[in-house]
Amino acid sequence: MPRKDDHKDKSKGKRPLETALGTLKSKMLFWAVRKRDLRTIRSLLARGANADWRDPDRRTPLLFAASNGYLNEVKEILDHGASPDMGNEDGWTPLHRATERKHFKVLQELLSHGAAMDAADHHGWTPLHEATRRGYADIVVELLAHGASVDAATKHGWTPLHWASRNGFASILNQLLDAGANVELKTNDGKTAYDVGSDGMKKLLESRAQAAAKT
Repeated sequence: MPRKDDHKDKSKGKRPLETALGTLKSKMLFWAVRKRDLRTIRSLLARGANADWRDPDRRTPLLFAASNGYLNEVKEILDHGASPDMGNEDGWTPLHRATERKHFKVLQELLSHGAAMDAADHHGWTPLHEATRRGYADIVVELLAHGASVDAATKHGWTPLHWASRNGFASILNQLLDAGANVELKTNDGKTAYDVGSDGMKKLLESRAQAAAKT
């Protein structure tokens, strides 16, 4: 006659195998994303592969897909419940990567699934900082339209306005000012956006200040 706890023992014995199978499915999912095998991706997700599994470099399938601009794969993974905000070991999220590499449609897809616009990496760097530093005006507009914090500051006190001024991106500087950027904010070493700008940026900031004073 079977012991009362036989079933319990067998259940415990299966757990390591179930865990191993789950890990295998998740590794296969990452492989399928790398190969852009959408059919296999769908099959693995339907069979319970963990969409938020991390590889040894702390990357999720979504982070890898977003980094490479794989729009269909990004959609599929998000539709199966993947977190849009799981970052790598440096704190970079899929939205950071989509911004960095200017994958605009991927960025829009992430935003439509609730990606955190103000997610900061370990240095306080947000996607808006990255878009501003690189001069991606269209992405700056998109992030601001979704409510990104225009005055977010890095650990060194740099705001997007500082970067626009420093790098000479006049159109982005105007966009940030139109969104309410604070020109008085200072870096940790006491510099405003005016202080770090070129002569051209200084003139633009002066012109904007004069126009604002007349209204």
